[in-house]
Amino acid sequence: MIGELALIFAMPVAIYSFAASLFGAKNRSVHFVTILVALASVMLTFAFVTDRFDIDYVYQYSNVGLPLVYKLAGIWAGLEGSLLFWALLLAICASIVSKAKPPAIVNAVLQAIVIFFLVMIVFQADPFTLSGAHPADGHGLNPLLQNFYMLIHPPAIYLGYVIFAVPFAYVVAGLVSGEMDFTKIRNWTIVAWLLLTFGNLLGAMWAYVELGWGGFWAWDPVENAGILPWFTACAFLHSVIIHESRKMLKLWNVVLVILSFWLTIFGTFITRSGIIQSVHSFSDMTIGLYFIVFLSIVTIFSVAMLIWKRDLFKGQKVLKNIFSREGAFYINNFLFVLALVGILCGTLLPLFAEWFMGHKAEVGAPFFNRIMAPVGIALLFLTGIGPQMSWVKIRAGLFRKEFLLPLALAAAAACVAYLYGIRLWFPLCVAAGAIFVLATIAAEFIRSARIEKSFYELFRMAPKRFGGLIVHLGIVLLFIGIAGSAYKTEYTLKMVKGEKNAIEGYEFIYNSADWKDKIDAEGVATDVTLLKDRRAIATLNPALYMYKNQPRPFGQIDLHVGLLKDVYLALENVADDGSAEFELTMNPLISFVWLGGIVMLLGTVVAIFPAKTKEDIEVVLDERLGRAPKEEIA
Repeated sequence: MIGELALIFAMPVAIYSFAASLFGAKNRSVHFVTILVALASVMLTFAFVTDRFDIDYVYQYSNVGLPLVYKLAGIWAGLEGSLLFWALLLAICASIVSKAKPPAIVNAVLQAIVIFFLVMIVFQADPFTLSGAHPADGHGLNPLLQNFYMLIHPPAIYLGYVIFAVPFAYVVAGLVSGEMDFTKIRNWTIVAWLLLTFGNLLGAMWAYVELGWGGFWAWDPVENAGILPWFTACAFLHSVIIHESRKMLKLWNVVLVILSFWLTIFGTFITRSGIIQSVHSFSDMTIGLYFIVFLSIVTIFSVAMLIWKRDLFKGQKVLKNIFSREGAFYINNFLFVLALVGILCGTLLPLFAEWFMGHKAEVGAPFFNRIMAPVGIALLFLTGIGPQMSWVKIRAGLFRKEFLLPLALAAAAACVAYLYGIRLWFPLCVAAGAIFVLATIAAEFIRSARIEKSFYELFRMAPKRFGGLIVHLGIVLLFIGIAGSAYKTEYTLKMVKGEKNAIEGYEFIYNSADWKDKIDAEGVATDVTLLKDRRAIATLNPALYMYKNQPRPFGQIDLHVGLLKDVYLALENVADDGSAEFELTMNPLISFVWLGGIVMLLGTVVAIFPAKTKEDIEVVLDERLGRAPKEEIA
């Protein structure tokens, strides 16, 4: 097949491109690799659209009745296609990077990673393998994955993962040349972080509307794999500020970039090797061996490079005062790494228990929540503290000028929350922390605006600073939504037609249950009227469908979205007499999770924009606010 031949030819071309780049030769074979991998991807997509069920991969993840949009998404539906999709994104990324004429070693590193994926695809995970039969129909795509969010979530996650290879390549180039370009490394990392944030947000939305349990993050191993490099990227994007301002933590920043890339490969290994099962993981231990070998090579190569070039990191400035902005960044990085280690241990513990003790250990949400809740609260308060601190040393009047009013407001917020019946420690701390951070953000904008007279000019002159503050605002909103989930309530409703139930100020009237036929499924859909203050505000239609070639029915939830509370209804069963059983979930403040994620994305977009002036307005603002005299940051 054309697609298979394109992949076979792409491999030696990529090897040539790697060798040519390694020796500093100018070549355009990078783009030829991209063209060949793109051709293979187009041919696989065409096979899905034309129902080529004689191709085993198409047979497994498509059928005649599958909507066209999901056929187009078939390239990343399973193991072989997702690896090809990864190779495509990486090849495109390598071509884009090459246009900027980077150091030759950057192209060499990217081509080396492309070679790894091509070798794995050609020799072990060929998506064009013929089944030897000509079935009239295919098995079909998992109904849980036939969702709008799953059309965008995987590409966003993959692209975020792929782009982490670029900062890694620049770090390798910097180690070889002795000149580390942290500007390019930071810019590429923030793009990868943006896409990974977007992808994880979409994944949470998918889990909320598709899985039927009323939550948005279950600490599933595959979910965890998608967030691990997010934490190291967060740490880097904060610690690189110290390097830019104080020439500190150069080695640590390099390690964080290497670790971020390593975790993307490790996360792919988890989801592709079959060692951990999930609704969106794939099973192939042979592929796992490829990843283990590659991870070992990356680890040995990175450690060897750091040892070889250790002289580059000598003579760095050291932390003089923990009660400084540098100190706040140190604590910030420690907390991010602590969260990373906690999630990694919880994810791998069941696997190690099975390997070494012969039985499976259950590590559920309570384990992760016990770790992440205190770490999260510490990070939340630090979000308000860090930007107000001075460089190098604590300044006179800091507490009175910067923190007295925010802390007073935080204490008042906690008291009000307690009086309103909030007794759990985490929501109480979030109430206090949210008000504290909001007060410091507002104060920062007000003081800065007094200097520059225009919010627009502030954004144009210091996009990193004020984009970062917007991201912090999004984090506050996200924490409010997470805290609200602590008061989620669940009910089982068994109703006959015409029956009315009143719960938490809402009324539910079960009207009917009707049989529905789809192209690829059939089932029952219910009609429930939702009332508030005796006024109908929505009609909910939760349903159960049986899809072709699937052993069990799949639920389709329905919900009424509100700013302060979601009404989430799932159908469990419809009896022969027409009575129905529903699972009702009341989700307070969950809209703040989505709102917070959107604000974080917007803040990141602002931070990416180049500054209007070459003058370091960050330094100017800190000087005028009394936080960074020139002689201290020189």
